[in-house]
Amino acid sequence: MSKEGCVDANERIYEELFKRLKSSNLVELAERKGISLCSDGSLLITSFGQCYRVNDGGVAREDGAEAGFKERFAIVNYLLSDGSGEPSGELIPFSRLGGFNLGRQRHDDRSLKLPILAKFGENYPAFAAAAEAIGGVELESASREEHRWRFYAFAKLPITLTFYERDMEFPPDVNVLFDSRALDFIGLSCLGFLPDYFVTALVG
Repeated sequence: MSKEGCVDANERIYEELFKRLKSSNLVELAERKGISLCSDGSLLITSFGQCYRVNDGGVAREDGAEAGFKERFAIVNYLLSDGSGEPSGELIPFSRLGGFNLGRQRHDDRSLKLPILAKFGENYPAFAAAAEAIGGVELESASREEHRWRFYAFAKLPITLTFYERDMEFPPDVNVLFDSRALDFIGLSCLGFLPDYFVTALVG
């Protein structure tokens, strides 16, 4: 399938999902997800530090920029997922989410580590600036060369990244972990899309 054909197919999938969202009980959905339901019937939701408004017209960024397909697709899947309650607090690699074998470590390396290291491996300050730009919060770390960050794809979908700067013995490295309930809050159809969504937000 051509690139244009893939884009068209993805947009058709999104449109079908959005039709389901429009027919949902938004009051119940907002309560279950812990997000704001405005007086005009629109939903306000934050993803990677950016605020979006969801209404009958679609998903729009509050800063006026156009919401890309990845943003719209992730937001609609999050809103339609059955997940409720709070994240578990248990952090695991992406390859272990949902109990499925999602390509094991190779998938994590290819979709998460390699793009981040290619962009920021030798430039931690640039990484820190990019992390802050998408709402990342630096956490307490064990050493000067180790930097732990918390990101929120959505309020109930945290991601933790540890950045290891190069030292005398080891090259730079990153370790990305997801809450073990991520599948509950993003849905199976969007789970494989989650690493790319995160990397695109961080790396650009």
